[in-house]
Amino acid sequence: MVELEINQPANLPQQPPEPGLLLVLTSLVQICAFLVFATFGCTGIFAATDWYRAVASGNWVFIATYLTWEQYRAVFRANRLAAENMTKLLKLQTLLLGLLLLLLLFRSVFAPDPLIHYITLTLLGLLFSVNSAWLSHLWKRQLQHTSAIERPAAAWRLSLKEILLAITAASCVLAGSSYLVPRGRPRMGEHLPANRCPFQLPAKARDVSYCYSPRGELAYEFTVEERGAQEWAGSLDLYLMQPISSAFHMPRYGRLHPSLHRNSGATISQGWQTAGNVDGRPVIIAYDRRAERAYYFTEVP
Repeated sequence: MVELEINQPANLPQQPPEPGLLLVLTSLVQICAFLVFATFGCTGIFAATDWYRAVASGNWVFIATYLTWEQYRAVFRANRLAAENMTKLLKLQTLLLGLLLLLLLFRSVFAPDPLIHYITLTLLGLLFSVNSAWLSHLWKRQLQHTSAIERPAAAWRLSLKEILLAITAASCVLAGSSYLVPRGRPRMGEHLPANRCPFQLPAKARDVSYCYSPRGELAYEFTVEERGAQEWAGSLDLYLMQPISSAFHMPRYGRLHPSLHRNSGATISQGWQTAGNVDGRPVIIAYDRRAERAYYFTEVP
């Protein structure tokens, strides 16, 4: 009987190397970040008001789940192909963060308020991404010097510990989504008294309607005498009030609600309007003299 032996190069070890502590910690941070993105995606699905927002959020969840699995396989399963994929993706992530930092630095030159918080967060993310990409590159090179690679059947076979980890991660994502969903929908009230509104109004304001979006945008309107509206607008330190001599279109609170489909604008023919910045955000205020109605609208640029 003749036995055939398939010889492998002697210089390739059969067992993959063990990842270092810094690589493990960096990978855990990356996986947590991907799970946070998955949480935001699930929140978008549950809070979506139309099908295309739900589809977009579903794609976001799929991408975050794929990145989580690939990062886990690359480091904790020592899979060479996964390590190569994650190295390319982390290099792309580093490039995008670098471009974002340049864009923020360029915009901060012309912005009225410095973007120091956004620049700092982007810079920290860029430094962490550079570190992750470099460690992943070194890990990929280490794995290229071993002949060990997952078989196709074993690549998707999960151990009991991995199943428990997956269930724990999914539970955390769903718990985070259930917490964020109520906060991901706009808060709205219509025809309310002034004392039931979460903002300051003139003393004689009545019949208040408002909408507060998750992005921090705020629009409200109320009925009040013109003198009270002028005193209220003057206290906000805006530009000079300009009389309205022709039709002026004023955005309303319905514009901030994605599924309201009403009360999104008003046309004012007699009254005044002013604009400016409140807490670093552009604000428009108008008063309809005929209806004795004051309007406030701020939108994230």
